[in-house]
Amino acid sequence: MTIYYELVDLGICKKCPKVHLKDFVGDYSYLGKAMEIAKESQPNILCDPSYMDTRQLVLEYAILQLGGEQVMKMLYKGASRHSMLLFGPPGVGKTSLVQAVAHETASYYFDLSPANILRKYHGKAAAMVDNVFEVAKGRPLTEEEIAAGAVQQKQPPAVIYIDEIEKVFEKKKKKGMSAPSSEEPPARILKQFMKQYKKLTTDDRVMVIGCSTKPWECEKNKDFKTLFTKGGGKMLYVPRPDYSSMQMIWKALVQRRGVKLPQSFDLQTLAHLSQGMTAGRVNAVVNDVVTDWRLQKVARGHNLHAGEFIQAMARQRAVSTDDIALFEKFREKFSAKKEKKAKKKKGKGGKKKKKK
Repeated sequence: MTIYYELVDLGICKKCPKVHLKDFVGDYSYLGKAMEIAKESQPNILCDPSYMDTRQLVLEYAILQLGGEQVMKMLYKGASRHSMLLFGPPGVGKTSLVQAVAHETASYYFDLSPANILRKYHGKAAAMVDNVFEVAKGRPLTEEEIAAGAVQQKQPPAVIYIDEIEKVFEKKKKKGMSAPSSEEPPARILKQFMKQYKKLTTDDRVMVIGCSTKPWECEKNKDFKTLFTKGGGKMLYVPRPDYSSMQMIWKALVQRRGVKLPQSFDLQTLAHLSQGMTAGRVNAVVNDVVTDWRLQKVARGHNLHAGEFIQAMARQRAVSTDDIALFEKFREKFSAKKEKKAKKKKGKGGKKKKKK
């Protein structure tokens, strides 16, 4: 327990915020469903997942297997699914999804993000990683404890969160390429982290969830491929909300501020004008408009109107089309690789049948 308290004191093991998966508000993309059906005849079609699809996949890939001790063994025989990458533009809700996974499963919440481990365990990166995995997996009983009749206590699940995970996979720069600094690079944990990760088994309820806004920077890294493309690892794209999801997001964020919107409130116009923005940007707009002073006016009968939010929206920037193109290019690469692997497996299966 001394290791656990040490990690808590250093802010590596944190109390997870109370975030529920249902807080990730969004709708199904009915156009996307039609494109999925068309994909059977036209494989080159690549459709964006809806917010509801993303929520459902996070439930299936992370919450179900962490929440139930036997789920992983039953559903994923032969695979040790312990990793998931959430990638997308800043502000789409990646961190909120990670916190929802930890909160819904009552998991330990470890934060190994580069910004959080800066100046911690200086020169002892391997010890930090070992301590995190030891607490996450739980210490097994010694022979003496077993002989004394001690009973192994149930270990709660654990979520290891790494934001800006592309920095962890950065290659070491050559001498003279960067200014000298006393700060250690984020990649200092990578070697020991991969050693510990490869030791995980189906008995360990440990999930590594990485978040990235620039996944293409580490796509050629061998450890990145090992972590998220092999052994059952998953990569999920969290896109910008579409029109129907944007309506639900506007309504939910305003109501969380304690305001009941009248039927005359023009959500459609706000959703249309905010196309291209993320939920994080919309939240910033709502916080700018629905202040404590404005809440007092609402209590006196002065209802909110869409024009107030339109003025605040002018100060927010939408996600550029160039950034979206980079995400689509990254998705196309890995979807193409999956299709090639699937074809190879089918080919091998066919050859085996011929031999018989």
